[in-house]
Amino acid sequence: MSPAAGNQKETETITVALLGGSTTDETIYPFPSWGSCLWEKCHGRVTILNAGVNGYNSSAELLKLIRDVIPFKPDMVIVYDGFNDSWSFADQTYRFKMTYLNEVFQFASEHLAGDILGDVHRKKRCEPSAGIRENKTAFEMWMENIALMHAAASVADIDFYAFLQPCLGSKKKRDKEEEEICRMYPGDESEMRQMAEFRHQADNMRIESEYDYLSDLSAIFDQVGGVYMDICHVNEKGNRIIADEIYKRIQRLQHIHERG
Repeated sequence: MSPAAGNQKETETITVALLGGSTTDETIYPFPSWGSCLWEKCHGRVTILNAGVNGYNSSAELLKLIRDVIPFKPDMVIVYDGFNDSWSFADQTYRFKMTYLNEVFQFASEHLAGDILGDVHRKKRCEPSAGIRENKTAFEMWMENIALMHAAASVADIDFYAFLQPCLGSKKKRDKEEEEICRMYPGDESEMRQMAEFRHQADNMRIESEYDYLSDLSAIFDQVGGVYMDICHVNEKGNRIIADEIYKRIQRLQHIHERG
């Protein structure tokens, strides 16, 4: 191998795509996201493609992975989610009945039916389909979506890692400031219980020992205060802890860092 080729090998990076909701989205807060913190921890030896979108749950992430992420051919996909699934799936059993798609379907049913079907149908309301009704819990649908994302990434020869995120609703013991945040939460008590139930089911299934691509981070703030800004979003301190925990669980990131 020539010296030039050797230098090129030493300075190569890998491309990592991130999927998640607002806790992953780079555009929400002025301080670094956990994805930026992960990039710093790897000393810039990874290229981060942040595909996190405010409000997304695992169903939306599954579609985004197939449509927008796999065509970029990243070396790795990291999914960080669970909070939005815990409440968005809690009171309905339609896997792809998502807020953004509902808005699109609503507009289509009111404005496009006549243009597509002709004047004879213009006055008929074309109700959008919510898909097939599934008799599954929120946690079961989340687990299946993660498995489907893993399968899609595997077909594309992309390393895949998923992380169940922590949230204040499932924290074992909360301090006074955190209790006040919970009291100010606009949701109801059933949503808070659903967050705790998500963590409980993850514990019961022992997901970290059963699935080599899935890790449970729901306990990482149990002994840490001063990180939550609301029921799920954390400050820079929290994002750095998240990045550290993800880094520790992905050996490929450690290896590329060590080569640097």
